[in-house]
Amino acid sequence: MSTPPTHDPADRDEERAAHRADSVPEETEAGADDPKRQAEAVLADSDERLEDPSGTRNESTQTPGEE
Repeated sequence: MSTPPTHDPADRDEERAAHRADSVPEETEAGADDPKRQAEAVLADSDERLEDPSGTRNESTQTPGEE
């Protein structure tokens, strides 16, 4: 019986960053000195917002707060 492969979270982050480094047209037009580092920063920010949606809502100037 074989054991299932273990997936290192760092490998997943690397895959996500590599995929995200393929710029959307607006990013290509604006240019990026280091698309991979830009992708890592975008994904880190996204992860932070997903982990704390209420904190993001309170800090955002774009997201309406609860009334």
